Amino acid sequence: MKEFPFEVLDFIQKHQKDDVASLALRKFQFGGFDRIKILQQITGLQIGKKKFPSLLAYPQYKFPPRKSLEQASSEFLAKFKSDLVEGTSFADLTGGMGIDTIFMSKNFSKGFYVEKDESLARLAAWNFQQLGIDKIEIGNLSAEKFLKGHDGTFDWVYLDPSRRTDQGRVIAMEQYSPNIIEIWDLIQSRSKKCMVKFSPMQDLHEIRDKLSGLESILILCQGNEVKEVVGIFGAEELEKPTLEIWDIRETEQKKIWTSQTFGRKVSASNGSPLQYLYEPHAGVLKASCQDEVAKAFGLEKLHPQSNFFTSIELLKKYPGRVFEFKGYLKDNKDSPREMHVISRNHPLKADQIKKKFQLVEKGQEY
Repeated sequence: MKEFPFEVLDFIQKHQKDDVASLALRKFQFGGFDRIKILQQITGLQIGKKKFPSLLAYPQYKFPPRKSLEQASSEFLAKFKSDLVEGTSFADLTGGMGIDTIFMSKNFSKGFYVEKDESLARLAAWNFQQLGIDKIEIGNLSAEKFLKGHDGTFDWVYLDPSRRTDQGRVIAMEQYSPNIIEIWDLIQSRSKKCMVKFSPMQDLHEIRDKLSGLESILILCQGNEVKEVVGIFGAEELEKPTLEIWDIRETEQKKIWTSQTFGRKVSASNGSPLQYLYEPHAGVLKASCQDEVAKAFGLEKLHPQSNFFTSIELLKKYPGRVFEFKGYLKDNKDSPREMHVISRNHPLKADQIKKKFQLVEKGQEY
C-alpha cells in the first residue's frame, strides 16, 4: 500500500464537500490510483467530519468502504467503551474499520486486531502505522479460527458482529456474523472479560437468556437516539445485572438512569393530564424502565399503553422531554393550526391527525 501523492491529496481536499455520486460521473485519473479508492476517501472524510473527527488530522489515513464506516462506532462511543477496559492484553475479534481497536489499545500493553476480510485487515495495518500504533498484531482470519489457535487468555475480548447481510440488516443474534451464540463457550474460555456490541434493536432479555456471564448492559445514546447496546460479560453471571443508560456527546458523558429492576415488572399508577406531561428518553424506553422512572419521580401514567406521564409540579431532572399541558385540541376555527404531533396509543397516526385538524408542523407547541 502506498501513500497518496500530493496531487491526489489536493484533489481530495478540493472535492471533499462535493456530492460523491455526481463526482463519480466525472472523468478524472491519477496514474496508479484507483478512482474508486479516491471517491471512497472523500466519502470517508464527509462521514468522518462528525463521526471520526480526530482521524482527519492524518492525511494518509485511508478510510474503508461506506458499509464499514456506517457499522463502526463513532470515536466518542469508542472512547467511552475504551475507558471501561484495561489490562495487559485484549483482542478485537471483529476489527472492521478498527476504531474500537485504536482507542482500546491505549489501555493495554498488547492488542490483537482480528478481521477475516483481507482488504480491511490490510487497511487497518496501514492506518495503525499512520497513527503511530505499534502494539497491535493483525490477524487476517475468522474470530473462531483465531481463538482456537490462541492458547492464552485475554484480559478483554471485544466483538462488534456484522449485522448486515445481502438481504439487509438483521436483529437476531443467530444471524450475526460471527454467530456469537455458536462460539460463546470458546470466547469465554479465552477471555477474563468480554464486551459485545449489539444491534440497537436487540431485545435485552434475549441477551441475558442466550449468553452466560452477563454483568451489565449499557444503552449508549447520542441525544434522544439509541446508538448502541453493549453487554459486559464475566466468568460468573450476576443474579441482578445492572442496566445503565448513557448520553454520550463530544464534550460530555452523562448517565441518564441506572435501572435496579431489570427483569422485573414495575407498574405506574394511572391518572388524567395534570399541569405537565412527560415523554421518556429513547434510552429509557429501550430499557423498558419508563414505569420505574415514573414511580421514582412520583408521576402518574395517562394510560397503561401510552408511555406518557403527568404531574402537577415541574420536575426538571426527569430523563426525557417535558411539556406543559394547555388543554385539548378542538375541531373548530379558533383552535391553533401550527403545532407538532406525537401519537401514542391512539387509533389515528400522527399524519392522520395533522390531516384531520389541518395542522402544520411549526413552532414550539405539540
